[in-house]
Amino acid sequence: METSCRKATVSNIKKNTITVTFIRPEACSGCAAQLICNQINGTQNSLEFEIKDTTKYHIGQQVNLELEKSSVIFSMMAAFGIPLIIILTVLFGILASGGSENLASMAVLASLIFYYLLLYVFRRRIRKKIKIKLTTS
Repeated sequence: METSCRKATVSNIKKNTITVTFIRPEACSGCAAQLICNQINGTQNSLEFEIKDTTKYHIGQQVNLELEKSSVIFSMMAAFGIPLIIILTVLFGILASGGSENLASMAVLASLIFYYLLLYVFRRRIRKKIKIKLTTS
C-alpha cells in the first residue's frame, strides 16, 4: 500500500514514549487558508508515539513518519468530507422543507458543533484507525 512520508526529529524520550517534531512542508506557504488552520510555514508540530523499546532512538535523531494512504483518506474525510456533507444536507434539507435561512444557518452550525464534539469524544478510537509508522532514517 502507498504511504505518505515526512522527515521528523526525535525531541523527547520517556519510558515508553517518543516525541517527534516536524516542520510543515513548503506547500503550506502557498495555501490561502494557512492563517485559518494555523499551519504557517515553519510551524513545528509534535507527535507522541508509544514504543516498547526506545533504546534505538536518541534525541536529535532523524526519523521518518509514514502514513498509509488509507489513513490519509480517512483523516481527510473526517476533517473535510463529512462536514461538507453535513453542511449541504442540513442546509438544503431545512430550506427545502420551508425553513428560513436563519434557521438553516443555525442548524448547520449546531450540527457541525455536534459533529466535532463527537470527533473529540471518540478521538482515542479514531487515533487507533490512523496508522503512523515511525522508522529510522
